[in-house]
Parts: sequence; C-alpha cells; structure tokens
Amino acid sequence: MTDPQPNDPGPTVPNPDPISPIPGNTEPISPQPDSPIPDPSDPIPQPPEPEIPPNPGEPIQPTRS
Repeated sequence: MTDPQPNDPGPTVPNPDPISPIPGNTEPISPQPDSPIPDPSDPIPQPPEPEIPPNPGEPIQPTRS
C-alpha cells in the first residue's frame, strides 16, 4: 500500500514565493486613467447632458458664434 500509484503525480513541490510577480511584469498595477475606481464617498458623476434639440416652433439659435 506504500507503492505510488501509476497516476500519482509524486511529491508536490511547494511554491517558494506564491505572491511573486510574473517575470518581466514589474510595473505596479494601477487603475487606468479612463476608468478610475469609483470612491463610495464621492458623488456619482453625472454624464454630460446631450444637446436638447430646439422645439419645432422656436427659431434655431446658434450655439457657437
């Protein structure tokens, strides 16, 4: 009963450094500038309001002069 089975992977080698970074990847992980992690204490940013089209009965006012 002490003989290893044919499908026995053998003694497992423990990982000497389980939190070691991937070789070549020494850059610290930081949030991307275009998708920052929202802070629960910050107010929810409102999306920019879309341009409201003028009413058909009103003359179109130029927005840029």
